[in-house]
Amino acid sequence: MKLFPIIGSASLPFRGGLTPYSVASFCQEYRGVRTALLQSAFRYDYETKKVKTAIKLLGKTLPRGRAAHISAQEEEELRTLIPPFELLYRQVIEEVAPPYQ
Repeated sequence: MKLFPIIGSASLPFRGGLTPYSVASFCQEYRGVRTALLQSAFRYDYETKKVKTAIKLLGKTLPRGRAAHISAQEEEELRTLIPPFELLYRQVIEEVAPPYQ
C-alpha cells in the first residue's frame, strides 16, 4: 500500500496560507504533499464558485508535485537549527498550556 504525505492547512499565512486564491503558490511551497485538509474557512469565507475551482486545481496539481531534494550538507544545517527553535517553542507552549498531568 502506498502512503503519501498529507497536510492540514488553514488560510492564515503561518498556518499554511491555503485559500482559493493561493492554490498555485501553496502547491509550489508544499510540493510532494498529496492531500490537503481544508479548514471550514476555505469553504465558508469565499464564493462557492472560487472554492470549487480551487478544489479542482488542488486535485490536479498536488499529485504532480515532487518534493524538493536537499543535499546532505543542507540537511545537516537544518538539523543544527532545530534544537534552539524547539527549545524556545516548547517553553512558550508549556507556559501557555502546561503539559497535562
